Amino acid sequence: MEQKEAEARDAQFAFVAEMNSSHSAGEFAEVLFRGGGDDLRLLDQLLDALESRKALELLFADEPSGESVTSTELRRYVRRRHR
Repeated sequence: MEQKEAEARDAQFAFVAEMNSSHSAGEFAEVLFRGGGDDLRLLDQLLDALESRKALELLFADEPSGESVTSTELRRYVRRRHR
């Protein structure tokens, strides 16, 4: 069962990365970031998937309103871990 869950999670992370949507990637990353604990491990896996597809910049984009798609705290976390 764990193997299937891992494969499903990898597919989900790949899907988020391939969507090329800063809003979707940012929302998903924020949910994992705010969850803490095990969710941070999942966040790191998502960040790895984004990085492998050269899509980390999605998390640093701005909404049309000028507001960032991710929180300052999440952007700091990403910079520390993946840049």
